[in-house]
Amino acid sequence: LCVASSDETFAVAVAIAFFTRVLHKKRRNVCGCDCRTEEISSSMCRWITVLSSDDMLLSDIVMSPSNSLIKMSIEANYLPGFDETNNHITNADGFGIGWYANQTPAKHAAVFKDVLPAWSNVNLREICQATYSDCIMAHVRAASPQSGVSQQNCHPFKAGRLLFCHNGRIDSFQLMRRRYNSLLTDEAYLGIRGTTDSEFIFALVLTILSKDGQSE
Repeated sequence: LCVASSDETFAVAVAIAFFTRVLHKKRRNVCGCDCRTEEISSSMCRWITVLSSDDMLLSDIVMSPSNSLIKMSIEANYLPGFDETNNHITNADGFGIGWYANQTPAKHAAVFKDVLPAWSNVNLREICQATYSDCIMAHVRAASPQSGVSQQNCHPFKAGRLLFCHNGRIDSFQLMRRRYNSLLTDEAYLGIRGTTDSEFIFALVLTILSKDGQSE
């Protein structure tokens, strides 16, 4: 998962990648119950986050490099270490890019998302070729089963000046969601727009931050 935040004087990005594998056997679920775990095909999103002391052109991060995120979204086996367990053939179920606009007084977090594949989106190219930022987060999606393809399910997710994206899958998520919904603050719960486990994790993060007085 990745959380980025920014204020008037600095930008901070903390990134931790969780790569989940498909387990082809019955086991005790992470939700703490003995329900059956379904065997489902693997799907793996990809993301990149850059925190720089200087403003960088978005296209130099997500488009121009020979091993760019856009390149890997259409040709997953281009990524070294590719295998069928931990990688998806393509990431064509939408994309999103977030950045902090330094020209605004509070370094506003901006997001552009679409359900079209990243490699064929003209607006993405136009934005990336004309936008600079010192904190950039981009994500290409391979939708998990039952999560659906929609703009609301595309990363990164945004709350105020916070941006969030996640890679991987939470097994038995629907059962976990039912159990942990009551832990969310009203604001975090009402902020959920899509159906992904990723956005629910973000809601949990926002809940924890609000209790620490750091939601902004």
